[in-house]
Amino acid sequence: MYEMTTEDYIQQLKYSHDSDERVYAAFKLGREREPIVVKPLIAAIHDEDVSVRVRVVEALGTRIEPEVIPPLIEALNDPAISVRRSAAKSLGQLEDVRAIDPLCAALQDADETLRTQAAEALGCIPSEKSAEPLVQLFLHDTDATVRYFAKQSLAKVGNHAAVDAMLQALQRETEQDVIIDLIEVLGQIGDTRAKIALESLTTHEDEGIQEMAKWALRSLK
Repeated sequence: MYEMTTEDYIQQLKYSHDSDERVYAAFKLGREREPIVVKPLIAAIHDEDVSVRVRVVEALGTRIEPEVIPPLIEALNDPAISVRRSAAKSLGQLEDVRAIDPLCAALQDADETLRTQAAEALGCIPSEKSAEPLVQLFLHDTDATVRYFAKQSLAKVGNHAAVDAMLQALQRETEQDVIIDLIEVLGQIGDTRAKIALESLTTHEDEGIQEMAKWALRSLK
């Protein structure tokens, strides 16, 4: 029985009229490590079939070659939400700083699943540039899942800008649950610059806020 080669799959991805065959070819090429598969995958990112584009974007997310980043960023503007979502995930996996601004822009997308994926991806690329957008998403997004992943990413990023943005938000915030969430993230980051703000909250009128502030203080480095 004939076993298809990498070149066979490249040709199948490029020329097959069967979208299922092109999907499978993209899948197989995504499992190959040879650099020869990169250009055919990039070329297929404009395939007419959404399922093919999704698989191609997923495959590019497994590559280490720097030239895959621009087409993945471009895919964040694909008409299909499934492609945009996969592009955000792949960019997070590749942890390239060129993706920070486009992912921050994706935090404003009307689709909550893309906002969620973009927030999660930014947690994989520590940068001060993403701190304020993530804080705003965490505080104001209407979707609970989006807010959760923004919160998780802030804890992962854990840089000075994230701490500063959360401390500023803490001064303005009046809603109990949000204050507790902010304290929790500050405790997870463990930056000692939060100490004064946290100490002031140990005497807050709300017992839940008091206890969370005490926990966070014990977590400071």
